[in-house]
Amino acid sequence: MASTESTIERHKLSTPYAWLLLIEITYDGVTIARYTSDLTDTVFNGNTYSPRAINLSGVKETIKGEIPRIVLSIGNTDLALASGLKSNDGYVGGSVNLLVVSSSPDVSDAAVDDTFSIIETDSDADWIHFTLGIQNLFLQRFPRDRYVSTIC
Repeated sequence: MASTESTIERHKLSTPYAWLLLIEITYDGVTIARYTSDLTDTVFNGNTYSPRAINLSGVKETIKGEIPRIVLSIGNTDLALASGLKSNDGYVGGSVNLLVVSSSPDVSDAAVDDTFSIIETDSDADWIHFTLGIQNLFLQRFPRDRYVSTIC
């Protein structure tokens, strides 16, 4: 839920402040990297986010009933994030937290704060592509327990 400050900032017709995309990549409960779409380091909630080239695709939906996916591409020119890809299975199973924050000093909360699971990872010399999706609730067993009278 967005704070009052971010809601007021979001509904202004004109503002000198930019909206920044912040990304936190987490694997096995450990935050691996924090990146920002800004050209300089961004400090938000006590965490420093490093500048990085970031592309975020639109939502890909199919008629097959699959979970909607988005592709997050992060610049890979210095190979900082790529070093752990192979040893950690491409961080598949980890999570990516996407935050949209205002650069205004009056706003202390994120306007958008969503967490996605890493489904696939692909990389080349310039980019690392993370395919992100949400948790598929249809794969969970419901009801949780099943009782069969013929099994004893």
